Amino acid sequence: MQVERRRVIVWGPGEVGASVIAGVLADKDLELVGVKVFNPDKEGRDAGELAGVGPCGVLATCSSVDLLALDADVVVLTCAVSALTAGLDDDVIAMLESGKNVIATVGYHHVARSNSASEKRQSAQRLQQAALAGRSSLYGGGVHPSYLTERVAMTLAAGLGDAQHIRTIEALDFSGAPADMWGGLAAIGFGSDPDAISAENMLARYGDMYYGDTVANLAFSLTGSDDVRIENQVFARPAAARLELPSITIDAGTVAALHLVTKAFVGAACVATNEEVWFLGAPNAFHGDDLPFGNWNQGLVTYTIEVTGTASKLRTQLEYELLELHNPVTMMSVRAVIDAIGPVCDAEPGVLIDDANPRVRRDPRIPG
Repeated sequence: MQVERRRVIVWGPGEVGASVIAGVLADKDLELVGVKVFNPDKEGRDAGELAGVGPCGVLATCSSVDLLALDADVVVLTCAVSALTAGLDDDVIAMLESGKNVIATVGYHHVARSNSASEKRQSAQRLQQAALAGRSSLYGGGVHPSYLTERVAMTLAAGLGDAQHIRTIEALDFSGAPADMWGGLAAIGFGSDPDAISAENMLARYGDMYYGDTVANLAFSLTGSDDVRIENQVFARPAAARLELPSITIDAGTVAALHLVTKAFVGAACVATNEEVWFLGAPNAFHGDDLPFGNWNQGLVTYTIEVTGTASKLRTQLEYELLELHNPVTMMSVRAVIDAIGPVCDAEPGVLIDDANPRVRRDPRIPG
């Protein structure tokens, strides 16, 4: 029996969005039907050419109205974090009410949690209302938050039976980051005075929308409580020597690594900790303290997961080694999003969260 292909709109093809377009075009079970762009120079451009995979016949548009009128099963949102306070929720509500499922890589991992952007955003109740009205679903996905925390870490935690605390660390070499990411490396805090880094730092403020959500989700999965308190601390590590990069020059003694620690408390107990480390180049590499092994090969993209139970502690670390020039974080995010399209489209209407419980299927190797 032929399975009907899922019809996909990609909303905001930057680095991640372009890779989602390429992934959708390469998937026999998916059909690209629309692409939203924000740059007028991209209006009318072929989406496949924007993604670098050759023409596909789907033309990009700046018109939200035209895209909302399309017959589509799902919209994949890959917008910049700044879009969250610039009316993106209104578009999401319109998508949901029109019957389109939504998968977002930013801003929708825990819509009920208050953060610095909440005053300029729609409420969780309004998003839920829109989803129920349109018989559609809203899901915040990606590699981190989502896959490596709410999926992988929680799956590992299940093996202990009585996990009390989960610690995750994402450490990334940002020396090759796009010059305009989050406003540029200087805007994030690189190259500045380490003593000037505070809770108002961009990584801390924007990061709370990602990592505050993920530790709150971990806390809920571990304890069942939604009465969670979030604490953020950001630390700076200075460069030992001058470093010249294409997008920025880092003088000795200025910030060459940023370390954001986000903790979730239920009552007095800290039940989840996420550490986000961004550093510039091997001389300034830092992957967190008290690591299980620490013997990285390249050390460009690494993850550490620790789960502490009553009688035992599980500690592991992952490293993504580059065999060719690409961004593995982008590739992992794209894969996580594309793999979620089917389950999200098939889910009950409403705002969705990750579920790490075991899943089973019939063995297709046995006839009958």
